[in-house]
Amino acid sequence: MSDIKYKDLSNISFALLLSCEVGMNYDIAHITGNAPVNIVEQMVLSGAETVVGFKMKPTVSFCNKFAPDLMEKLIYEGLSVEEAFDSLEENDAYYENLSENAVIAGNGDNKLR
Repeated sequence: MSDIKYKDLSNISFALLLSCEVGMNYDIAHITGNAPVNIVEQMVLSGAETVVGFKMKPTVSFCNKFAPDLMEKLIYEGLSVEEAFDSLEENDAYYENLSENAVIAGNGDNKLR
């Protein structure tokens, strides 16, 4: 977190962090109070528009399925980040607990196209 604290990340529209626990203890109050406790919050405070991370340790097999599925929803279907998450969770049993394990920080209405 300290490596990006004073960096300008305003050129980042969307970041997907497929790493262990980068969204652990996420709370919007950490962003509004300028007191980040994880890298997801710090990236938003440093200017990134939308950052997605996980509270848990995603497996490689999960990441290998999730990243292309999410990108299909965002790029090909034109959904917002929140809409894409909702669609995955509703339509694929594999993502049943996505809203409990994932964090969308910043602009959840962000559309990549």
